Amino acid sequence: LIIIGQEEAAADAQTRIDTAVRKGAVALFLPNSPLAAAFGLELAEDRFFMGKLTHSPLLAGLNNGDLYLKEWAEMPVAQATNGWQILAAPGIVASKDLGAGKLIGCQLDLGKLGARGKIKALRFWNILLANLRVDRGPNAWLLQPAKVWEENEFEKMPRYMLW
Repeated sequence: LIIIGQEEAAADAQTRIDTAVRKGAVALFLPNSPLAAAFGLELAEDRFFMGKLTHSPLLAGLNNGDLYLKEWAEMPVAQATNGWQILAAPGIVASKDLGAGKLIGCQLDLGKLGARGKIKALRFWNILLANLRVDRGPNAWLLQPAKVWEENEFEKMPRYMLW
């Protein structure tokens, strides 16, 4: 699994990712990843309140309620062009087969959501990463510990519940 964020990539990154994916790797483009466009992922700004899932194994354990954001969201979403298929409309998640591997673009940007939307998006991301078998332990790729619950004004956790 190759996870590609917003960081500036090395000059040969596109070629190395292309080669790895064609040999069977999975590349996950995080929201606003500049390298996604090099692989044909086109984005368009959209305003939506909820998403609708397909029956992709990548989304196992999720349902449409997990993308019912409870508030309007505006962000760039993937378009069904250049061989990309929408897995969660309106382009929240898209995938494209490339050789023996797969490219995945997830545009669900927690930074563009309010408190209620973040709660839903956090669950969505946790399950998506689990389905991709991402190591979530203390030595994982994440720079900060993975959250299982987002502090918010809508759901109060009693102090005795240590999740």
